[in-house]
Amino acid sequence: MPCRDDGYPCDNDAETTARSRDVTFKQMQNKIDKLTRMLCDVLGKWTNQAGKEFSLTQETKEWWREHQAMDRQRLERENREAQEKQILRDAVGKLSPEELAILRKSFGK
Repeated sequence: MPCRDDGYPCDNDAETTARSRDVTFKQMQNKIDKLTRMLCDVLGKWTNQAGKEFSLTQETKEWWREHQAMDRQRLERENREAQEKQILRDAVGKLSPEELAILRKSFGK
């Protein structure tokens, strides 16, 4: 039987299903996020140390590849956003106090 978390419903487990009704979506999402971070940490250290994926199941290998791709996309997005914020800070830094006052007035800030 594959591993599973008893905190979530299973079609053939009435006790788990009854318990899970009291779990909010936010609680489940927080738990999923925590477990994802833990799995990412373990697999990242494991594959970096050995340089290969050992004998992971196909399901785990696929999850790991997809997760790494999502991480790369997230990092690229975060870097792009940080660059845009820096460009904005640099541009605002070049404005005179009068120009800043006009912009604040125009944008209501």
